[in-house]
Amino acid sequence: MYQDIIDFLTQTIYSCEPYNPCFYSSFVFIINVLVALYYGYHLYAGLFFSLLITSLLQHSHYNLLTTILDKIVIFSIVFYGGYLFYNKISNNISPKIFELNAKQYFLSYIIVITLILTIILYCYGYLNNCFCYCDDQIEAYVFHVFMHCVGSLGHCCIVFL
Repeated sequence: MYQDIIDFLTQTIYSCEPYNPCFYSSFVFIINVLVALYYGYHLYAGLFFSLLITSLLQHSHYNLLTTILDKIVIFSIVFYGGYLFYNKISNNISPKIFELNAKQYFLSYIIVITLILTIILYCYGYLNNCFCYCDDQIEAYVFHVFMHCVGSLGHCCIVFL
């Protein structure tokens, strides 16, 4: 009986997909859920919780459905984050003079840099087979994990703005 259990576990372990750090880095989005909830952005928190789920599914079971679901949630977060960023900046700017304080300038700078970096890592990487789409799978994982962290930071900054 015990040998059957050991055989089953051994077979399960050896039949699993290779180690995918992107699965584990998806848990960084819990930070966004908690930050958004703390600051009262319930829709943002819900979107990031959805991203956590779809990202875990995508990085554990690659198929067309998980890819489409993940992309829908990602685009929803990008557009909603952009909407929040635009509203926060436009509400804090005087019609005559740009009157953002140092914190707002710094956070805005971080938000723009993280957006550009994410576009470079993902879109430019896709077009040129580099970064997240590198031929070396380990290197591609490293860039994808980094992209998760950069995106998470940028969206936290939107909330803090």
